[in-house]
Amino acid sequence: MNIIVILLVFLLLTGLYALLLGRAAFPRLRLSRSFSRAAAFAGEEIEMVETVDNASLLPFAFLQLECRIPSALRFRSAAEEEAREDRYHQSLFMLAPRRRVIRHYRLTLAQRGIYQINTATLTAGDLCGLYHRTRELTLPARVVVWPRPCGELPLPLSRLIGQWAALRALSPDPFLYRGLRPYRPGDPLRDVHWPASARSGEMQVMVRETTASARLLILINGQAGPRQWQHYSIDEAETVERLISLAASACCHALKAGLPVGFAVNMADDSGQSALLWPDTCGMDEERLLTGLAAIRMKQTYSLHRFVELLSGDAALGGWAETDVLLLTAYENEETAQVMDTLRALCRSASLYCTGEGGLAA
Repeated sequence: MNIIVILLVFLLLTGLYALLLGRAAFPRLRLSRSFSRAAAFAGEEIEMVETVDNASLLPFAFLQLECRIPSALRFRSAAEEEAREDRYHQSLFMLAPRRRVIRHYRLTLAQRGIYQINTATLTAGDLCGLYHRTRELTLPARVVVWPRPCGELPLPLSRLIGQWAALRALSPDPFLYRGLRPYRPGDPLRDVHWPASARSGEMQVMVRETTASARLLILINGQAGPRQWQHYSIDEAETVERLISLAASACCHALKAGLPVGFAVNMADDSGQSALLWPDTCGMDEERLLTGLAAIRMKQTYSLHRFVELLSGDAALGGWAETDVLLLTAYENEETAQVMDTLRALCRSASLYCTGEGGLAA
């Protein structure tokens, strides 16, 4: 008889616990997820931090948090290898009342891109299995994986960018000047500042700022080969990724040299349009350039020749006569030769760098 009473009391308490767990404790669970860094280069490691806070007075004997992790974000722990195949990542908790659990996971950023983890599934229960409840949660976490620089920039490219930066530094701006100095033999009369000369009693010449109009546009050919279109094999995708990494290195090198730089590629970005960041819009912002390169998707929009035609006809861009263009491509053929002829007629200068055979063509 005593055993029956004890069993009934146990079941009653367990049922009451399950009822309170579902109605009072479960809604008071607070969860959050974040990355230790908002952006990092491919190949680096970051931390994903999960926080579960039990604000109620009841303990949770069983908590499970599930979310789908992109395969490009690879867990360092061998026990979490299943997440490499873009499967659900599971976290298990036992949470005491008024306690918080914070878990840190080391992730390797395997591939360039912008990755967003938006949702998660939380499952709670008791040890006896009388209570079981699942809730869909919105836990947004975003990380930008920048293309990994290719290391030392190839000598022909670094030399070429240095030449462009030097030409820009030597070109005087006809509208801006930073001060005055005494007249020297050979100075043009148009640079004489006559009011200042009259006040000082000697000839004063305006010292002009260097021009800010000269800029560099890096054009990336998103085709891995002459016959490749739309769909990429593994080798073709790797070829294009190397071009994007080379473009990232060239952009960083140009910015350090003081040269405004942008990029264009006949591949789609997050908006579905061809990725384009004009030098005038990005200025000297390295982070914006790298984020734009990270947003490029493996989806072609136009052939290279058609893409250049559309760019040259876009009146909103303008300033082509003061723009140097560097074409990065994995191959050379008649189409790339025609594109170079178009660019040379359109821009101040145009150069081609082929990652295959051929190298730099001025």
